[in-house]
Amino acid sequence: MAVQTTEEFKNGGATSYSITIEYLKASDIKVRIGGALQTYVASSPSSGEYTVSGTTVTLGATATAGTGNVHIYRQTDVDTAAAVFAAGSSIKAADLNAIHDMARMGVAEARSQTITADVRDDQITTAKIAADNITNALIADDQIDSEHLVDGSVDTQHIANENITTAKIATGNVTEAKIADLNVTTGKIADSAVTTNKIANLNITTGKIADGAITDAKIAGGSLDNRYYTETELDAGQLDNRYYTETELNAGQLDNRYYTETESDARYFNISTGDTIKDGDTFPDNDTTIATTAAINDRIIDLVEEVGGFVQ
Repeated sequence: MAVQTTEEFKNGGATSYSITIEYLKASDIKVRIGGALQTYVASSPSSGEYTVSGTTVTLGATATAGTGNVHIYRQTDVDTAAAVFAAGSSIKAADLNAIHDMARMGVAEARSQTITADVRDDQITTAKIAADNITNALIADDQIDSEHLVDGSVDTQHIANENITTAKIATGNVTEAKIADLNVTTGKIADSAVTTNKIANLNITTGKIADGAITDAKIAGGSLDNRYYTETELDAGQLDNRYYTETELNAGQLDNRYYTETESDARYFNISTGDTIKDGDTFPDNDTTIATTAAINDRIIDLVEEVGGFVQ
């Protein structure tokens, strides 16, 4: 007969199972549903019980599919002798076979794979687990918490992209030292985030204002607090007509009490212009120029010499 000691039926769901396990007594066949040991009875099993007849195991309750994996295995009773011989009695072949079968089956069971229910608590230690035998598939979700991580064991290469979200960053953990130069760009600054109190004194220089950044629309919108007037407003008389525009001044708005440079030169003597006859200049005969004393002295000398007789 085949040396078969255990059979498993994943996701059970039936009330009877056909087995190929060789056994000495029906009670040597054991049944577990989802790891829970069932009770053997000779007949009419109820919930939590089973019976064995030939190669058929009948359960007292259906093992629910998906949650009731059925494990049927043999556990030979080696505590009770298969045969006892008395002095002077005959030795029967059946008794010898029974003793042999008990020993054979017991050895086969000892060599069979150990099931979870056979392992006592705390019996599997770290030293009994070979390196690399604990894979991702063997670790249930949420089973590795922070207290089981060695300091420094989670480095950059073990953090997947996008796994550090805003919710994972504690308040105050993003400091200036953690932000590289030039890493805060315009696109990272929320609208209205840069307020007056966030700008240090003297930090807005001419070089920081882009060409055309101060537009008419920004000024017209009241940004100057209505303390300054546009050219249009000034032309419209916002200064209470106390000041004149260039056009108004040119039109004689100062009531002819002031002269332009051209008007002043035409009306008054200007020593730096052709109004002055200087030493060495030709003495003209007109009423529009004024001679200097040096020019007058030279002119007198010229006149005396022309009359003659007054040479020293």
